[in-house]
Amino acid sequence: MAGLLTYFTLYNTERPHQNLDYQTPAEVHFSC
Repeated sequence: MAGLLTYFTLYNTERPHQNLDYQTPAEVHFSC
């Protein structure tokens, strides 16, 4: 279970996404 938490944290806060103009989901969410 801890591995999933680590993965989701990385995915949402550290890994830029091409569809989000190379921003992280957290950056997009909190910029609104």
